[in-house]
Amino acid sequence: TGVQTCALPILTNAYLLCRIADTIEDEPTFSLEQKRRYGAAFIAAVTGHIDSKQFSAELAPLFSQEPCPPSANWSAS
Repeated sequence: TGVQTCALPILTNAYLLCRIADTIEDEPTFSLEQKRRYGAAFIAAVTGHIDSKQFSAELAPLFSQEPCPPSANWSAS
């Protein structure tokens, strides 16, 4: 139980980091080049090579409110 309690924040952080990368990848308005560039910048932010707050402030307004296209939506049949 002590190990489970300690692991929860680590797993939560890992999950959220994956979700951010997935959100960049799934953004329907980003070109392939933008996805590559923002994905690389995300890795640089996570590893401390660029300022994460600045990266977030620059990237956040670029996300659309559009849902994923049907082919990317797991629940679509």
